[in-house]
Amino acid sequence: MSGVRTGISIHRSAIHCVSVRGRTVVWTHVEPLDDANWREALERALRRVPRSRMRWPRVRIVLGPQLSQLRTLGGLPDTLHPRVLAAALDENSERFFLRGPARLVVSAPMRGPDGKLFAAAFDSGAVATVAAAAAACRVIPECVAASIAALPSALVVSEGGAAFEWGVAEERVSVQLHAGRAVNSHRVFGGAVVDGAAGSACSAPPLRADIAEHGETHAAAFGAAVMDPRLVPALRSKDLRPVDEKPTHAIRIAAAVTLAAAIATWLFAPALVMTRAAMRAESYMAEHGVVQRRTARAVSDVHRTASAVNRVNAFRAQRRSMVAMLGHLTDALPDSTAVTSLRVDSLGGNMVLMSPRVMPVLAALLNVSDLEAVQSAGPVTREVIGGRELERLTVRFRFRQRALRNGSARDQGKPRYAQLRANE
Repeated sequence: MSGVRTGISIHRSAIHCVSVRGRTVVWTHVEPLDDANWREALERALRRVPRSRMRWPRVRIVLGPQLSQLRTLGGLPDTLHPRVLAAALDENSERFFLRGPARLVVSAPMRGPDGKLFAAAFDSGAVATVAAAAAACRVIPECVAASIAALPSALVVSEGGAAFEWGVAEERVSVQLHAGRAVNSHRVFGGAVVDGAAGSACSAPPLRADIAEHGETHAAAFGAAVMDPRLVPALRSKDLRPVDEKPTHAIRIAAAVTLAAAIATWLFAPALVMTRAAMRAESYMAEHGVVQRRTARAVSDVHRTASAVNRVNAFRAQRRSMVAMLGHLTDALPDSTAVTSLRVDSLGGNMVLMSPRVMPVLAALLNVSDLEAVQSAGPVTREVIGGRELERLTVRFRFRQRALRNGSARDQGKPRYAQLRANE
């Protein structure tokens, strides 16, 4: 449940549970305790703790005087590092705490309001039982502290120093306060203080109004729920992992990592395969693209070469044989006719004829197959040569167009650059 904190106190006769929201009590429970097997009772109590559907509940557990001790530490130098102090305290716990049949687990020492160090010691068997029960019930133990250290949070205490006796059922403890915090405690049997000097003790402070109606039996559990864990010597959550939970936790982490890797492979393997295939396809296309470009350039070179050959052939076809043309003129002209001048170009030309009668010669030229548009280019003049009177006539003509191998007959009349563009 959101905003709800739960404190659990374990005493000789019962387990008390209190859940608060702010400082308002919202749930209480008492689980009778059997000394023979109190783990089952603790598990029953933990299963009744209010919990959220989204996460495991967090609880603060305090152990009664029979399972915990709170002592002010004397004789330790103030200049040592806290880790060094913790190691020294763990190695020499019997110097500061009563040693029972079980090994003691000592919390990290804290400096109290008076500047002195104080710490708490716990029965190692009880700590292991609490950790195992919490793991079995899927509950996170936020801390394990001494019930005496949590008790001032449930009492109306002054800011100065004080000492009083506190008892729940048959358990009685002498508690020493300083600035509202418990810094030392000793168990009391029959009016005698064990492991401490008996002194004058005032009456116990009254309970806070929030817990008064539930009685003194729930005071330690209420104090655990509302206290600040940073101000009391306690074992933190990381110190409460049971011995047999570590392999299981490691196996769970390994299984989770394996499952995450499998899911990642299932999600991303097809994309990786497709990406690899795309990269190979791009490489293949790049290699064949080079070959394709080279082939295209070769084909273009072949086309240009063929076009050049065609233009050469066309040029050769356009050239006329002057010998053949002169032969045709010789065959067409009468024997009495002489050609005194002949000028030709690629399109046509003109000639000067000398003959006794030039008009019949002009008609004969019309029958030459290589010529067309034969016409006189000037008047007929008469000249006397060698005692003979001859007629002189200038004739203009054009060469007859003919079909070429690489184009129509009209290509002959185009400029050369136009024919080249057409052939390309």
